[in-house]
Amino acid sequence: IVFQIISIPPFLFRMSRQKFPCFIGFHSWTNCFGYAVREGTRLAQLPPTLPPLGFFRVRHCENENLTATVQILGVPPFSTLLLNASFARLLGFDEGDEVIIESLPPPLSCESVEIGPLTTNDYQIMESGCDAIENGLLSQLRIVSPRSRFIFFMSSSLSVAFRVVSINPSPPLGRFCLLTNSTELHVQSAPSVSLPPVNSVKRKKKDVIVERAAERTSSLVSSSSSSFS
Repeated sequence: IVFQIISIPPFLFRMSRQKFPCFIGFHSWTNCFGYAVREGTRLAQLPPTLPPLGFFRVRHCENENLTATVQILGVPPFSTLLLNASFARLLGFDEGDEVIIESLPPPLSCESVEIGPLTTNDYQIMESGCDAIENGLLSQLRIVSPRSRFIFFMSSSLSVAFRVVSINPSPPLGRFCLLTNSTELHVQSAPSVSLPPVNSVKRKKKDVIVERAAERTSSLVSSSSSSFS
C-alpha cells in the first residue's frame, strides 16, 4: 500500500493541543509514520491514501517519561495508533500499550541534521547504504527532535537504527523540526557505541547532502510545505 500525504483539511486545525487515548498496534510498512485507525481495522481495509492528522507527542500511560514525537495520518474517530514494529520497540513501545497522544504545534524549519548509527551492526549496514539513505529518507521520516531515535529501512528485511546527534539551528526545548529537500543530512561515519581503533587511524566524518528526495516523495514535501507556510 502506498500512502500519499495530501493537504490538511481545515477542521483538523481545530484539534490543536488536544489529547486522545489509544492503544499501540503494529504495521509492517517501512516507514516511521503513525496511522490512526479504529479498533479492529485490517490493514487491507485501509484506503490507498490517508490524510495527515498532524504531529503528536505519544506518551505511555504507565511511564510518563516514555515519549516520542510522531507524524500521524488518519481520520478521527480512532482508537489504535499503528506504528512499525521495529520503530515502536526502538522507542520503547509494545503492541497493546495504552498511550495518550497530544497534538503539537507545526514543526520548525532546520538547515541541517546530524545523525549517527546506534550500534556497530548499524554502522556496517550504513557504510554501504548512504545513497539509499539520501534518496529515501523523506519517504520514511519527516520530523526530528534532539536525541530522538528512528529506523531507516534499506529494504523490507534490512534496517538501520539512528539517533539524532544535532540539529541546526537547535530548536527550543520541546520543539521539533521538519525535514525538507533543502535540509542537509550529515551522517556520522562511526557508530554511537565505542569501537576498537582501526590501525590507530581516527575515523572521519562524512557528509551526505539531501539535495532532493526520490520522485515519489515530491507530493509529500509539497503538501507539508504549503501546510506550514
